Amino acid sequence: MVNRIGNVLVSGLAILLLSSCAAGVKTLETYSIEKKREPLNLTMPGPWKLQDIDWIVITKENADEVFEKIKNDYLLKNRLKILKKNIVFEKNYWKISASHDGYSKKYNAIHERDIEYYPEQFKFVGTDKLLIKKSNLNLKFDIRFHLEPNIKLMKTQNNKAILIELEDEGWKFTCDNFNIGIDNGLYFGNKNSYGQNQNIFISGIINSNNENITWQLNKI
Repeated sequence: MVNRIGNVLVSGLAILLLSSCAAGVKTLETYSIEKKREPLNLTMPGPWKLQDIDWIVITKENADEVFEKIKNDYLLKNRLKILKKNIVFEKNYWKISASHDGYSKKYNAIHERDIEYYPEQFKFVGTDKLLIKKSNLNLKFDIRFHLEPNIKLMKTQNNKAILIELEDEGWKFTCDNFNIGIDNGLYFGNKNSYGQNQNIFISGIINSNNENITWQLNKI
């Protein structure tokens, strides 16, 4: 009997302790308060305005005048000098040659370009010459030809040529001794606006003091 009473007392005490512990636990409530983000104290930029573009058309009649104007109005301001210029206009042969020292200060190089046109064959032959004044070999170069946005380009599978689609005409660009490719860029030919366009580039490494890069543009 005494043992039974003891067991009952122990059981009651255990129940009392458990119930008191359960009653002491409080349920936590979570909530969130929305806080508005402080506005940035920045001045809004104004509309983007581009400078007007001056288009220059070179013909047989105005070639000397145009080159003189470029030399006096533009190039001398940037301390860039035209070192040589020569223009040939014949019935079935045109040629423009010019060189400048724009890369002389940084790369010790003179850039010279010859562009020949054969009207009967619809063929342009260009030669870019990089004349190195001092020993500055293993210099990487890129020559780019920027095109209007409506012109479409496609590189051939053999990587030897780039096809150019211009309205209802087709042209082919080639350069045998150096890498050629297509790159994307921005076209600023429209006033106060710009758009995407593509350009053809020639890239390589200068390995001599008188490097010639010859390329062709043929109608197909």
